[in-house]
Amino acid sequence: MGPAGFYLIHTGDEASPGVRGLMHRRHTPRSGTGLNGIEATFAVDDLDAVLAAVRANGGTVTMDKAPIPTVGVLVRFLDPEGNDIGAMTYEQGAH
Repeated sequence: MGPAGFYLIHTGDEASPGVRGLMHRRHTPRSGTGLNGIEATFAVDDLDAVLAAVRANGGTVTMDKAPIPTVGVLVRFLDPEGNDIGAMTYEQGAH
C-alpha cells in the first residue's frame, strides 16, 4: 500500500524478506504523449530541500509527499525540460 496505484511486492517473510519491490500504474498511457524512457527515482536525505529546489528552479511538483509503508516517502516532479523525476527518503534498511 502507498499512493493510489502502488503495489508492494514481498516474496518472503520478516525473517527472510526475499525480493522486495513495487509496481505502479503508468502515469500516462504510452500514446505518443506519455513517458517514453526510464522513470528515475533518487534516494535523498531531505525531501523538503528537494521540493524547495524544484519550485525555485522552475520545476513542477506532480506528487507531493506520499508515504509507502516499509519503504519510505516519495515525491515526483517535472524538471524544467519536462522530465518525470522521483525523489525518495528510504526507511532504514529498505534499499
